[in-house]
Amino acid sequence: MLATVLTTALTLVAQPPTPAPLPVVAPPEEGSWDFAAVPRLTLSTDDGVGLGARGVAYWNRFGQKPYKTALSAQAWATTRLVQHHYLHLDAIDAFNLPLRVEADVQLYSAIAQPFCDDDPMAPCADDRAHTLRSIEPAAAALARWRVVDAPHKLELFAGTRATWYVPGTLLDDDGDGAPDLVPTPDTRYAARYPQGEPGLAHVLSVGVAYDTRDHEPAPHAGLHVDAAVRGASPWWGSAFSFVGATLTARSYTPLLPSRGVVLAERLIVDVVAGDAPTRERQRVGGLVELPALGGQELGRGVRLARFATPLKIVTQHELRSDLAQIDVLGKELALVAVGFVDAGVALWRFDREAALVLGLGTGLRVEWNHTFVMRLDLAMSPLEPGRLAAYSAPGHPY
Repeated sequence: MLATVLTTALTLVAQPPTPAPLPVVAPPEEGSWDFAAVPRLTLSTDDGVGLGARGVAYWNRFGQKPYKTALSAQAWATTRLVQHHYLHLDAIDAFNLPLRVEADVQLYSAIAQPFCDDDPMAPCADDRAHTLRSIEPAAAALARWRVVDAPHKLELFAGTRATWYVPGTLLDDDGDGAPDLVPTPDTRYAARYPQGEPGLAHVLSVGVAYDTRDHEPAPHAGLHVDAAVRGASPWWGSAFSFVGATLTARSYTPLLPSRGVVLAERLIVDVVAGDAPTRERQRVGGLVELPALGGQELGRGVRLARFATPLKIVTQHELRSDLAQIDVLGKELALVAVGFVDAGVALWRFDREAALVLGLGTGLRVEWNHTFVMRLDLAMSPLEPGRLAAYSAPGHPY
């Protein structure tokens, strides 16, 4: 009996232990591509009739909203000889980190960019004498580190942008057999800046952003606030030396959620100091840089970037309402009507009078799958009597 017990015990000891059950590892989620492309036939009172193409490829994976990666490209030119070509990358959670990376290369050129004067109160006619021309190749990158996840997302961001300002045009208007790389003769800009402010503007920026929007491309509720400082210096290769700061606040308030009625508002305060060239003063900084004050983004109804002042304050108010939603091949096509008011203040110096800017209008938006948005806006302003401005462009203005 004792021998049997000992034999059984020795047998059990000699047996290898039962392996622990292996965890069930789900196969990686397969991604999917989504595409949107349109012939970009545009109408802009500032730029003329434009013809080109714009396309976006979206890589969807891991439930990332609004997408995991987007790659967009545009080739576009207008009847007023404005060109804007670009390639843009937007990667969310790049390298499987809480990091969003955006990068682009682009070429912009125009021969009739508005230039009234450095003083916003100077008289300004809509004619050749109040224009400038330039060629602007550029490259930019922006990194956004997510500190806190949604629904109260907090990001720290840093960016770099290098824009080479080349005055003039590649055309040969004077017939000397070479491109006219000088300011347009007999214009106010040529009188004030005979050399045309050529050189590289290398701008570095840092900031913080807070975001509670429910959907980034077409939000119906939430806030989005960012604050940033920027600067250019010979220390990092810039031909210009200046500093700037921007505060941008956007809010989206659902008024009638069942009908998709949303009040969208934006406030921007931007200031720049130093020897910033005109084309740098004709924009505001922040997480998204925009031309201002005037044009299809900030100050609709007023000529593009008419008020290139060191201090700008802009408020925008849009009432957006869903008109219809249609299912197309499993994707949603929506039509959105808008009414809007843009108002702003442009100040050159505190001891001078400020220009008050006002524009108002209406528009229609087409949303494809809540991600790809095209818009058409009509606007007017008492600053531009008798002028009805029309704009078509991708995306909501904010």
